[in-house]
Amino acid sequence: MEALRMIKKPNRRKITITLPKSFGDDPVEVIILPVDAGRQRPTQFNPEDYYGIGRSNLSFDQIDDELRKLRNEWERDI
Repeated sequence: MEALRMIKKPNRRKITITLPKSFGDDPVEVIILPVDAGRQRPTQFNPEDYYGIGRSNLSFDQIDDELRKLRNEWERDI
């Protein structure tokens, strides 16, 4: 799926968008959202920021027990 994202300033509440040829004449979905001027763009993911996050004083068996408890929380008779 090809996507086109742009930020445009309306002129008298109107915006004209010219689509690339690759879109052809097929129907497209248009979603209009106001841009929050204070919003920051997400930073690029850096895996080094999370290095060692899983380190703890728990043994493998204790970690397995905790994971088993978390999985079993979802299995309830309602």
